[in-house]
Amino acid sequence: MSPLEQNLIRIGARITRWRAGEGARFGLAGLGACWAALALLDLWLRPRTTGRLTLSLVFLAAVAAAVAALAQMLRRRHSPAAVAALLERRFPQLDNHLINRVLFAATADIRSAWVRAYLAEPPPASWSDLPLGNLKNRYKRRLGAAALAVALLALLGPGYRYGEAWRVALRRVANPFSTLAPVTFTTVLQVAPGDATALQGDPVELVLRARGRAGQTVVLELAPADAARTLVRLGTFDATGVEQEFVHTLPRLTVPVVYRFTAGDAWPTA
Repeated sequence: MSPLEQNLIRIGARITRWRAGEGARFGLAGLGACWAALALLDLWLRPRTTGRLTLSLVFLAAVAAAVAALAQMLRRRHSPAAVAALLERRFPQLDNHLINRVLFAATADIRSAWVRAYLAEPPPASWSDLPLGNLKNRYKRRLGAAALAVALLALLGPGYRYGEAWRVALRRVANPFSTLAPVTFTTVLQVAPGDATALQGDPVELVLRARGRAGQTVVLELAPADAARTLVRLGTFDATGVEQEFVHTLPRLTVPVVYRFTAGDAWPTA
């Protein structure tokens, strides 16, 4: 292999790395957007084991696809002729001398006196001093950087609104073995009358004061000693983060009653 071909192969390797770097920007941006989208699903749907594993596997599959695509780009090899043709297209001042030398050196007519004389001439003095940095796709790099910025915003932005809940959602998606439970958006401020004793036959008011996310439901579970358990839907939160009171009145207490409020999005307990 001639020194010219060796030099072209080295340039081809640099071009491969540049192209892979340009593609990696979009790959990372896509992974960031995918991670953010799956975390939003985890945040809003609050899936249990099967659903959470599904989200994690989708994310891991996206990571594997991105790594495979990057590896394929890095494995790509450019022949000396392909590199020479690329340089000729980008730098017209070479006037086909570079590609001609590569092609003539590979031809079967290498024994031709004319070909030998042509190859014996010194190569164009300017080709080795070409600004190879111009081969980088500046537009694609800027576009990739913008895509990365948008993906980073998608990953960090929700954290300012949801705080720890967003960080937990990101970790639950990224780690299929995570045992983290979703963070609830509901805060119970008061339950009344609590564990108390009341006179038989008197009315009793069961009160819950809480803050939650708009649209979340509040349910009261009643288990009288002489009847089956019942569920009473008390309503929904009207606004996010605003304290609200929910009241249910038992018109006449005749037997002991066990009650429990379920508010918002916390996973139920026994």
